[in-house]
Amino acid sequence: MPFWRQPELPDTPEGLLPVPDDAGDEAREAIAAFNAGDFSRCRRLLREFAGPDAAEADAAVARELERRLRMDPVLLGIAAVSLLLLIFLSIWAITVSH
Repeated sequence: MPFWRQPELPDTPEGLLPVPDDAGDEAREAIAAFNAGDFSRCRRLLREFAGPDAAEADAAVARELERRLRMDPVLLGIAAVSLLLLIFLSIWAITVSH
């Protein structure tokens, strides 16, 4: 018996969405586009099949994909603070140098 254990790996690598068994063809195509990294195609497919008349499984897939494709608010805050700091430093450098 070896002194180490084999790790138990999940069926799908981390970050990839598994395809539900009851998902429709459009949802499967959107998940495949997401897993391939084609996010613009995934958003386009989401607009086509995600709606009020979508099946429950497709609606769940659409909610999960929309959550994962949403802009991260922390990154938006960091970008806003960085922009304000750049503007402040630019104005300060101009006023001090003259």
